Amino acid sequence: MTTRLRWLALAGFIALLAAGAAACGETTTTTTHNLCHNVKCDEGLACDLADGQCKCGGAGGLICKPGEICNAESGVCYSPKCEFQACDKGQTCDPLDGVCKCGDTQCQEGETCVDLTCVAGDLCKDAQCGPGLVCDPEDGICKCAGVACDPGQSCMDGECVEDLCAGVNCTLNAICSRLDGACHCMGSTGPICGTGEACVAETMTCEGTDLCAGVICGGGTACDPADGKCHCDGTMLSNSPICDPGQTCIDGRCVGGELCRDVQCPADFQCDPRTGLCRCGDANDGPVCEAGQTCTNIRNEWTCTQPCTLLGAPNGCENGEACVLDVSLASKQAFCAEVGVAEDGDECVQAYDCKENLVCLDSGTTKVCRTLCTENDECAPFGSNFMCFKHPDLMPEGYGWCLDPLRP
Repeated sequence: MTTRLRWLALAGFIALLAAGAAACGETTTTTTHNLCHNVKCDEGLACDLADGQCKCGGAGGLICKPGEICNAESGVCYSPKCEFQACDKGQTCDPLDGVCKCGDTQCQEGETCVDLTCVAGDLCKDAQCGPGLVCDPEDGICKCAGVACDPGQSCMDGECVEDLCAGVNCTLNAICSRLDGACHCMGSTGPICGTGEACVAETMTCEGTDLCAGVICGGGTACDPADGKCHCDGTMLSNSPICDPGQTCIDGRCVGGELCRDVQCPADFQCDPRTGLCRCGDANDGPVCEAGQTCTNIRNEWTCTQPCTLLGAPNGCENGEACVLDVSLASKQAFCAEVGVAEDGDECVQAYDCKENLVCLDSGTTKVCRTLCTENDECAPFGSNFMCFKHPDLMPEGYGWCLDPLRP
């Protein structure tokens, strides 16, 4: 067979095969890729065909974090190391080591976790929030569902409402109900005891003679009908303590009083027996001044004032205030305040009645404004006889006022 015949035979064979294929019809096979092929999941996890990831609960389940394991029955990821860990300061438990952290770090003593950052100072450390209120670590304010209630309001069901129990003092075993503002025996659903009756805890009834009739107890305390005295923590029996004068009942403990035993407050400050802090002018209601500030009675109101430099430029005062010297104060400390318009020689009552760089002095019959000075030359504009008179009992060291010794 010649070469030409061989090619003809081969072509015919190929045509025969093509015809057979056309007669039988073409078949196309599509292969689908399995994303979970060769994927091995840890115990409790199952591969999700949708994305090939191992999940707790299978398809659509949770992806456990490093350090967490899966509870196959509940489909929940949990960390064995964090299972019994209770974190504070706003931190969360790290499933890898079971340590409470703020982001990737652990807050130190005195710090609080805010927005994954450790912030110095626990603003809620001494906060005492009422029922339903929660202290906000960002500002230390007790809030109701994130909102600060107005004075005289309380938190009920996540809303600020009028506090009917504000100022209400109940006797022992009686609790003020915020629903009606009345004292109920052993709870808001208990009976309201009448005059001459007392709440008996064992029977939850109003019985006997009330020795507490007419007795008014201070905050945090309640009158015990057994003896008619105010005891600390009205939810306890009559063996709860009785606070000394000047003390306050907080969480069943009498605090204050002794807190001022070793406290030495500066001049014009008084120690608050409830906290041991030095308050300006008034131990109970006076302001607590910042470090470096002094306490001054300005226009019959105790005020924290900023010390300043007399005759100085700048004097250390802000907001248009001037540096004032009040010689009636034992400290002889100059302070920043708004000043008056009285000139040298004009009558005055307080230090701040005079213009800047003047001092209010007692002339014997009345008080007058005099110009401050440090040297005799500064008094020359007033006359050749004027001198800078410095009185160590009246003026701070180095300061005096312009005086004419010949002037009556």
